[in-house]
Amino acid sequence: WRWTSLGEWLDLGTLARSAAWLRDNHNAPLWVIGAFLAGGITCFPVTLLIFATAFVLRAWLAIVCALLGCILSAMLLYAIGRWLGRKNVRRLAGRRLNRVNRLMTQQGALAVAAIRMIPVAPYSLVNLAAGAARVPFRDFVFGTFLGMSPGVAGITFFSERLGQMIRSPSTLNLLVLTGTLLLMFGGIIGLRRWITSKHLPRKRRISRFATPAPSR
Repeated sequence: WRWTSLGEWLDLGTLARSAAWLRDNHNAPLWVIGAFLAGGITCFPVTLLIFATAFVLRAWLAIVCALLGCILSAMLLYAIGRWLGRKNVRRLAGRRLNRVNRLMTQQGALAVAAIRMIPVAPYSLVNLAAGAARVPFRDFVFGTFLGMSPGVAGITFFSERLGQMIRSPSTLNLLVLTGTLLLMFGGIIGLRRWITSKHLPRKRRISRFATPAPSR
């Protein structure tokens, strides 16, 4: 996406303009979800799709469509990864497959949620790796919902406030925009720290420079 002519689609403005016709389309939710499914298969950055959805649709509809699109896209890639198997997925994910496998299989849904908040690997590759590693499907879906919900909601409300600021510049709108941004990052960072500190394997949080305990 970045190094070919397709790179022009990585621009948020281009995405928003291309999807502007969806605002008054009754089938907009289906088109948006379809875009997430296609984006997952082609490894398109999921964050850009969430931003574009937030700019095109009303806030609550954007949250529902983006979150449903993320989950369905994850499920589709999970199924493909499970069908391909570890050997074939490893060619795409490389060593990251082993890392994702260790994290997901040991701590279940909360580990999946933590991986969604930490850039371990691109979204599509994580989904493929989870399927190839045969992470329990229920844990995978619930963890994806838990990990993606704060980001989707935060991005949507921030985009809405940003649009208000652009249309009606004022000190009040600037303060509301700043407060929304701080709450979004504060909430995501706080939840990420709680999940990673409480529910990821302890040995992964120990510094590699720590002195090992003597064996008995």
